[in-house]
Amino acid sequence: MSLRITILNLLKKLYLEKDFSFLILNLSLFLLPLSINLSTIGLVSAMLIKIIQVFFLKHKLYSKKSLKFSSFIGVIFFVYIIMSAIVQTNLQYTFKIFDEEFSHLVLLFLVPMMLRGSEDNKLLSLSLLTGLVVACIYVFVMSFLLKITFNKIAFLELLKLHHTYLSIYTLFFVNILLSSISSNKKLRFTTQNIIFSATIIVAFLLLFVLGSKVAMVVYFIFIAFYAFKLFSGKKQCYFLVLFIPILVSCFFIFNQKIDTTYTSALNFRAEIWEQSLNSIKDNPFFGNLKMNEKDILNFYHYKNGKYYLMDSDLNSHNQFLSFLIKYGFVGFIILLFFVFNLFRMKNVRVSKVKINQVIGFFIIMFFTFYIENVFDRHHGIVFFTIFFNYYLVKISDEKA
Repeated sequence: MSLRITILNLLKKLYLEKDFSFLILNLSLFLLPLSINLSTIGLVSAMLIKIIQVFFLKHKLYSKKSLKFSSFIGVIFFVYIIMSAIVQTNLQYTFKIFDEEFSHLVLLFLVPMMLRGSEDNKLLSLSLLTGLVVACIYVFVMSFLLKITFNKIAFLELLKLHHTYLSIYTLFFVNILLSSISSNKKLRFTTQNIIFSATIIVAFLLLFVLGSKVAMVVYFIFIAFYAFKLFSGKKQCYFLVLFIPILVSCFFIFNQKIDTTYTSALNFRAEIWEQSLNSIKDNPFFGNLKMNEKDILNFYHYKNGKYYLMDSDLNSHNQFLSFLIKYGFVGFIILLFFVFNLFRMKNVRVSKVKINQVIGFFIIMFFTFYIENVFDRHHGIVFFTIFFNYYLVKISDEKA
């Protein structure tokens, strides 16, 4: 059955079941790379319609048990941070900062309510892929018409889309394509494999243009990992002799092209991370919600005489440190239960392809968490909450 017919059948199924919330969620994902405002409106609309469907159409609140547990952990975490904020400050201040500091975290327990079974959820990845392709074509065409360079600045100016998140979306699909190719025990030059391989090369060119250092590292990790899975025996020797030099050369050329070296970027972040750790040491268990993260770090920059860092007015640029600064070790441990839930719900019949995809997803998020506060941006937290639960369903809902 062709992909087009499969999609049409799925859309018909969703319409007959009156699951308009899921349809609008897909629209929100399609708009994610294109318009943050329209994507937000779509996401909020999907949530409201889900509530209407539950009360008036008698739909289930959760389609899968794994999603119910995921939402439950999200509620516990959300209640914890609100109570922690009230205890550390007061109810009035907590209400005042709610929209900026806490409102986006409701996605941790609301998003699981909107997902469906693994087969239906495939539409989510297709929606994001379509939006990503349209965004790239739009920026490419507009760059030509406006006579500006097609690079990360063009995406930022035309779509308000930071290159880090565009790189995350690109790597997400590279991971899926590579896992699909490597699932074949014998590498054959089928039409599908040729198309997938060409797409992976195009993805590399896009990442090269964007100049995302961490994305390029993850890309090469994926290539090396799946190549060693795909090749065996003498073929691995051929890979080492032929492809490794090509990959090293590409990485060298990329390193010459980027405007900031890996060393400079890490050194700059290391200074911020140092003050982040100082902040954590002063409030290790419950974190600090008396001020926002930037103000906390600026205080420590001032305290340690690093006035030049105050001018940058940056957050910690590390999601792990950000969690610890604001929510402490107690909040961080609660968040770890999301990962525990994923492993606890693993179906014994789940395929290696799905396991590889989950590992790839976590590699992408780990490296990105290491250098960015992903949850502070709509493009980051929406992607993470939807596709974390997407894979949660995949490994718990696998059919024999």
